[in-house]
Amino acid sequence: TTLAASVAITSSGLALGSELSFAEPPPVTIPVHPILGEVVFYQYAVCPFCNKVKAFLDFHNVPYRVVEVNPLFKKELDWSEYKKVPVLTLNGDQINDSTEIISQLTSKLDEGSKKKGRKLFGRKKEETAAEEEEKWRRSAFSDAFLKLRGLTGKWGFFEAQLARVSGSVMMYLISKFVLKKRHGIEDERAELYASVEEWVKAVGEREFLGGKQPNNADLSVFGVIRAVHGLDTWKDVMSETSVGPWYERMEAAVGGSSVILED
Repeated sequence: TTLAASVAITSSGLALGSELSFAEPPPVTIPVHPILGEVVFYQYAVCPFCNKVKAFLDFHNVPYRVVEVNPLFKKELDWSEYKKVPVLTLNGDQINDSTEIISQLTSKLDEGSKKKGRKLFGRKKEETAAEEEEKWRRSAFSDAFLKLRGLTGKWGFFEAQLARVSGSVMMYLISKFVLKKRHGIEDERAELYASVEEWVKAVGEREFLGGKQPNNADLSVFGVIRAVHGLDTWKDVMSETSVGPWYERMEAAVGGSSVILED
C-alpha cells in the first residue's frame, strides 16, 4: 500500500491539466527570486497537493504569494480556464498540477544552480525521487470542515459558511463514493497507519529518503502530512505510527514558511 488516498479528498484538483489557454493572471508585485522570479500560488488551504508544492517552496526558500481560492465560487481563478488547484504562476506564466509544478521548479532551480557552479539535484537521484513521489502521492484523511472554518474573515460570513459546509459535504461524498472505491479502502484509518509505516520503512535508517538531505519524495509526503497539522488526523498519525522522528527532522530541514504575507 501507499500513503492512503485520504488527504486527497480535501482537494478537487485530482486531474492533471497544463495544455489549456488562459487569460493573463492579475498583476502582483512581490519579492523576486533570483532564479524563478515572481511566484504566485493559488491554493485551497486543505489541499494535500497544494501542500506538497508549499513544502517544496519553503524548503528552497522561494518567496511566494498565496491566493486562497474559494472552493465553491473559485472567483480567484476567473482569469484561468483551468479551475483546479494548485496553480502556480512564474512571472505570469501558468503551471498546473502539483507534480508538473514541482517538476518544472526543480528543473529551473537545477539549471540555475548549474550556472552558478553547483547542482541542486543529481539526475539519477532526481529520477529516483520522482519514482518515489509517484509511489507516495496518495495521502490521508483530513478534517476539511475544521480547516475551512477559519476562512470567514477573508470571504465574509455567509460566503465562508457556504463554502465550508458545501466543501465538507463534497469532500465526504468524494471520499465515500470515489476514492475509497477506487483504491479499495475499507478502513481508512488502518490504511493510513499502514501506509505511513510503509513510508517509515522505506526511509529506513537514513535521515531522509534522499539521504542527508530531503528529496522531492520527502517534501511531498511531508507536505501531505503537514496539510492537517494540529487536526485529529495529524495527532493520530503522530501517536499511532513511528513517523514522528522523520517528521521532526523534516520540520527542521524545511524551516519556516517563505510565503509573502499581505499587509
